[in-house]
Amino acid sequence: MDKPNKGARTDGAVWVWGLGEKAEWGRLKTMRVTHFRPAADGSGIVTGSDGTCLAVDFSKTSGADAMLVMTGPGAPGGKTVTAGGTTFSFKFLTSGAEPAPRAEGDKVVIAEQTVSMEQGNIVLGRMAGPWQPVKLGRH
Repeated sequence: MDKPNKGARTDGAVWVWGLGEKAEWGRLKTMRVTHFRPAADGSGIVTGSDGTCLAVDFSKTSGADAMLVMTGPGAPGGKTVTAGGTTFSFKFLTSGAEPAPRAEGDKVVIAEQTVSMEQGNIVLGRMAGPWQPVKLGRH
């Protein structure tokens, strides 16, 4: 039986804080994690049992320093693009002009990056290799 974490109290708000901006953006409610893919550059994708999926991309292939993408019931409104029957919400952190995501078939294209859905999880077309734990030596 899945039990929510009783030690960490949260309303599920996702806070984005960077490049002089601090904003609430979407919700990840208390849920069971059904998919987690961390990447070596700090990017990652997480999907919850309620169908909410969040991807954070630090690859800069979108033309922004960071790109956040969310789908499902926790996704915010604002900048959205629908492709392949899925509505993707976007948030960009950049010091320049924000990229313009556009639907192309079942994918969203943002500069050199693509975003799509596969088996209920967001897929980033370009993503760093898998995260590897750091092996610490004895001190």
